[in-house]
Amino acid sequence: MFCLSLGTCGSKSAQPTILAVNALVLSPWGRSRNLKGKRIRAAPLDDKAVIVRACFKSYVDKDRAMIKSLISADFHFTSPLDNRIDRTADLEHCWKSATMAAADVERVVVSRDRAFVTYLGRNNGGKPFRNTELFTGRDDQVTDVEVCFGWPIPHEAPVGKFVAAK
Repeated sequence: MFCLSLGTCGSKSAQPTILAVNALVLSPWGRSRNLKGKRIRAAPLDDKAVIVRACFKSYVDKDRAMIKSLISADFHFTSPLDNRIDRTADLEHCWKSATMAAADVERVVVSRDRAFVTYLGRNNGGKPFRNTELFTGRDDQVTDVEVCFGWPIPHEAPVGKFVAAK
């Protein structure tokens, strides 16, 4: 849980700070540190990579309050199984059925208001998978996520081969 203060938090700097209450704080560069109870400088709230990583962390931690603060009121989600569902449907359908036990972000490529993310995930049963997602944002919130399902790990096809169509 992060407590964000837009004040000075006892310092002379106007830079926002975060009080890490029970937090593993993620930096924009993918490193993490346990900073429980310490005040740290916050990354700019428009730092798309930090926001994207926080979204994945909220799913892994099952932190509904965090994801609700990260996605906009006009949020939409699209995947091969979901056709541009709104925030309410996403929180009702996807959040309740989320089975992500881990998400190791491998790369985040930010361009203007979008971030492409590739991650190695693991479901609650321990099965690994890889996905790529396109996040679109405005200010400090995510407005759209488009998911391209990846493949199971290890890949079903041998190297240099393919899986026959079903």
